[in-house]
Amino acid sequence: MATRIESRAQIGRLDDEGIIRVRAKPGVDLTLEDAQDLIQKLGAMGGGRRRPALIDLTGIRSISREARTYLRGPQTAGIESAAALLVGSPLSQVIGRFLIGFGEGLFPARLFTSELEALAWLSSSPG
Repeated sequence: MATRIESRAQIGRLDDEGIIRVRAKPGVDLTLEDAQDLIQKLGAMGGGRRRPALIDLTGIRSISREARTYLRGPQTAGIESAAALLVGSPLSQVIGRFLIGFGEGLFPARLFTSELEALAWLSSSPG
């Protein structure tokens, strides 16, 4: 099972605690195709088990409506038990709010500006 993946827009890894960590590449515009590629690769990396995810959006420039819908839908819920979205700039905060507020919300998701707080929340989340 792979412990690190890379797509055009993001880099991901499975850490020693079983948390999926994903970081958007700086200045990326995330498309539906990027989201689908990422989720497919994360699914293979996770070994078929749902896991908590720390998603670093601090460098992202934009995310398409279709990608937001996909990332909050059943395909992602099949591999992520909870998502902590790490944001920094006002732009990444807006993108994170759009992502959380969009779609079906089949798993818990929250915004954080602190990685330590995000990890603490993930460790207390069900799944």
